[in-house]
Amino acid sequence: MPHVPVLAEEILSLLEIKPGSIYIDGTLGGAGHSKLILERLGSSGHLYSFDQDGEVIERLKNEAKAHANWTLVHDNFSEIYNYCRQQKIEITGGIVLDLGLSSIQLDDPQRGFSFQHDSKLDMRLNPDADLSADEVVNSYAEKELADLIYKYGEERRSRQIAAAIIKNRPIHSTLKLAELIKTIYARGSHGKTFRIH
Repeated sequence: MPHVPVLAEEILSLLEIKPGSIYIDGTLGGAGHSKLILERLGSSGHLYSFDQDGEVIERLKNEAKAHANWTLVHDNFSEIYNYCRQQKIEITGGIVLDLGLSSIQLDDPQRGFSFQHDSKLDMRLNPDADLSADEVVNSYAEKELADLIYKYGEERRSRQIAAAIIKNRPIHSTLKLAELIKTIYARGSHGKTFRIH
């Protein structure tokens, strides 16, 4: 299934792509935005596409070689400034960031993001990163877990979830963690059913 970039026309309109300019796609993912930029850029401009996921870079490496004006950068978009300074690149066009998770990571059971498949807890956007979800779930203190779940998951039952995790350790699979969280909602739902998992 081909990758369909979000808000493609709106983004292209706001970027006002001018041939000969330098652009950055800070979140390469399925390369939807990058390919649209390249179509309008012409051979005199250049596009630098960043992604912290080495598998994404590897998948698009051969395609990028066919474009002399497309450079793939295996790094987080937070390093755009440092990369441009080191490479003496002046961004004359614009930058696009499509923030959030990509279906590339969500659809791969081995990445451990989905509760639709039983797999190891991983959840690293960059598979080479040191810290996995497994390590967090099985080594963080209860308060650290609760704060993390509340801050990044915006989960109002974060303290209950953290306490249940501590009580049921070790947890190494996505389904075990999902089932544990589901029991917390079942206890507090008073007969309600939830349409969203």
